[in-house]
Order: sequence, then structure tokens, then C-alpha cells
Amino acid sequence: MDVLAVKEDSVFHQAEMSILRQNLLKIIREHLTDREQKIILMRYGLEENSTPMTQLQTAKKLGISRSYISRIETHALSKIKQYL
Repeated sequence: MDVLAVKEDSVFHQAEMSILRQNLLKIIREHLTDREQKIILMRYGLEENSTPMTQLQTAKKLGISRSYISRIETHALSKIKQYL
């Protein structure tokens, strides 16, 4: 019985996380600029089969400075918080 309860909890948790992820992606796509979207998706690994990247890795990939990544990320996160 305990094993079954753990499996059910895991399934419900996965389903809940999937729904939350989809809602977050909808907010990102509807309310952020293309550059903000790229940075948030890369930084937090929100796309399928992607891993989170550091600000430095993101900056190198996009050809801009790490401090600029930080500023864009901070602004994008504040926009996301408005819609959550």
C-alpha cells in the first residue's frame, strides 16, 4: 500500500509540474520579447530536453556580455511575476 501511495503521489506531482510548466511557457511566449524569451528558456532549461545554462554560458552563446544577460533576465523575471 505504501509503495502504491508513493507512485500515485509521484504521478500527481509530475502532472502538476507539467501543467505549471505549460502555464509558465504560455506567459513567457505571450509577454516577453524574443530576446527575453531566449534568455529565460536557456537560463532555466525550460524547453524539452534542455538543461539550465549559467549566465556566462548564455552570454557566450548569444554573443553578449554576462552583465547584459543579468539585466535582461532580471527584467524578464519581473514581467513574469506580474502574470503569475
